[in-house]
Amino acid sequence: MSAQDSAALVRTIYDAYNDRAFDRAAAIVTDDFAFTMVPTGQVFHGPDGIRQYLGAWAEGFPDSRAEVTNVVSQSDGATVEFTGHGTHSGTLRTPMGDIAATGRQAELQFSDTYEIQSGKIASGRTYFDMASLMRQLGLMA
Repeated sequence: MSAQDSAALVRTIYDAYNDRAFDRAAAIVTDDFAFTMVPTGQVFHGPDGIRQYLGAWAEGFPDSRAEVTNVVSQSDGATVEFTGHGTHSGTLRTPMGDIAATGRQAELQFSDTYEIQSGKIASGRTYFDMASLMRQLGLMA
């Protein structure tokens, strides 16, 4: 794959999220895909894992959008910077327990890194500031 192909491939995840078309994201990951949410240590596996990861954010923030601000790519991977915007009007499921809707707006910067093998996304990691999110939701000072 070219670097441009890699960039287009990973952008599919954010377009799929904004369209709530999680099967589209699942179609571009390998069967043994592993995605780590670094702040929580959660690991999501395979096509069902990417559906679960994206679905959890969409459930907690039903009106949310992912705005891609930068993509740096090469033939075997890519890094994506994006901003998530939304209203916490649903249940946010976390490994520490469910967080009931607060009705608050949130805006959070993310950095995701992906490895690509044979034209599909094989693994990835997401980095974001969990404390900033909790402050925006009014759950910590």
